[in-house]
Amino acid sequence: MNAFDGRDAAGTTHVRLELGALVLGALDADERARVEAHLAGCDECCAELAELAPLPGLLHRVSEADVLRAFDGSTGAAEPDVDLVPAVIALADREARVHRATRRRRWAVVGAAATVLGGVAIATGALQSDTPVPSAEPTPVVVQATDLATGVRAQVTLTSSPVGTDLALRLTGVPAGEECRLVATSGDQRDVTASWDATYTGEATFTGSTHFAVDEIDMLVIETPAGRTLLTMPVD
Repeated sequence: MNAFDGRDAAGTTHVRLELGALVLGALDADERARVEAHLAGCDECCAELAELAPLPGLLHRVSEADVLRAFDGSTGAAEPDVDLVPAVIALADREARVHRATRRRRWAVVGAAATVLGGVAIATGALQSDTPVPSAEPTPVVVQATDLATGVRAQVTLTSSPVGTDLALRLTGVPAGEECRLVATSGDQRDVTASWDATYTGEATFTGSTHFAVDEIDMLVIETPAGRTLLTMPVD
């Protein structure tokens, strides 16, 4: 069994209810630590986290008008990025199906996400459940690598998004107190997708995004701000 195998069946259901909040950065430090501790031994929850990773990127493209129009069925003369709303709602639908939740649960997922990212004050109500929502889920690309010299091991799931690529990182082996960042490269271009301080022990989970499309990324690099490389991961 490797560091990414195993699962805690007793805590899976509760943790899965908090994965959306983890992706949106809405958990406090204690909650995040508890969820990440569970993710270290649960492949099922890690797979679900990877599916939720595109949510922040999608929501960054959805305006307040788009969200309100999707909820109340109204139409306007201008509809910027309205094609992204079904994709966001589809992710919320998937979350609701996983947890066998009610329509109120689905409303809460989308409403809370919109509030976090856009400060949208959404009136009370419920989404229409009888309207079919088209859903096209891209196939994620998974890469993993281990650096024997540094002891750093990582697995990254890359999922195509309307603005580029969303990344879900599972990382172990970084010394506590080390400041790190995940960099995506495309030819001679670089983009910092996520950065963090290693205040944890064991495995940790992070999410990030880049404007590069999945097929444009040729390398992922975990490094320090000073440029010291801890791990490189070629993306085929």
